[in-house]
Amino acid sequence: MHTITPYSIKCFDHQSKSQHNPNGYSNLDNIRGNDLFGLLKQFFAAEERQLPKIVQEDKKVYYFSDVNFRDASREIWGLMHCGIYGIGTKIVDITNGQTVFDKSVNNADMIRHYFHFFVPAGRNEAICLVSAFRGDGIKTLLFTEFDSFFRGFVNLGLGLNPLAYDRAMQEWQDAVAKEIRVVKFNSVPNIEEVEINGGHLESELTIKPKRRLSFGALREFFNPGSEQASLVEVLTPLGSQIKTVVQLGNRKRVFTVGPVNNNVICQIDFSDDVQLLDGMPTIQNTKPWASGIIAELCVGLYPGNREVYNGVQN
Repeated sequence: MHTITPYSIKCFDHQSKSQHNPNGYSNLDNIRGNDLFGLLKQFFAAEERQLPKIVQEDKKVYYFSDVNFRDASREIWGLMHCGIYGIGTKIVDITNGQTVFDKSVNNADMIRHYFHFFVPAGRNEAICLVSAFRGDGIKTLLFTEFDSFFRGFVNLGLGLNPLAYDRAMQEWQDAVAKEIRVVKFNSVPNIEEVEINGGHLESELTIKPKRRLSFGALREFFNPGSEQASLVEVLTPLGSQIKTVVQLGNRKRVFTVGPVNNNVICQIDFSDDVQLLDGMPTIQNTKPWASGIIAELCVGLYPGNREVYNGVQN
């Protein structure tokens, strides 16, 4: 299951605090004379030309590919391939159970992850989208690596925070919830022991309203004490994640509405329209969908400036 999580990027600089900037966040195109967009370009351009990089303390290896830069809209998108090494295993064919490859401690399964940055000029807040697969993502590794590079130019740290729901998808707050999904529904005893064609069954419970057309507005799932929030609380122990399918006009989205790593954040499932290659995202199919998400985010983050992001137009 692939998901996208939006984050905001800020940079606090006490030197930038003033009557007109009481919070002290620096404009990201002028952080003590440095442009965050320009530094991101340098970082990815240098990293993409290198061999896979080993992070020994975490037993991880990564490299970048298909990194694109668009100066006109100040955005960067690409793929980060990441894997874990250090454990020798057997790779089997699930159709017959035969071993097809002996994975050594120096081999790593490289999962392809999508990332997308938008750094508007004259603003103190940027947007970043990073994908995850089955809850395992690249956010920490990606920003730890870039932070080390960034501090070589600016003796400041970057603040990275998940975009809270009320700021992340303002356009979707009134979208109606058509169904609720309990992922890995585990109320059936020992369901993990059920096997199909050599693989384990991962059940999903889908709930649809009987007496009304929807479960109400998406915003209510994030409203403590609401009927929808209470339903999520009841369902949470029955599965690994709680999701809801919402509809706005002819468009549909799947949002995680239960806790993710004990934090309620805005996590968006890949759309059914985003075709995968060998079960992993590609640039060609993911980028247009991700651009649409950024355009929606801009409505909430930069009110009154709908044209601040025009990448979705192309």
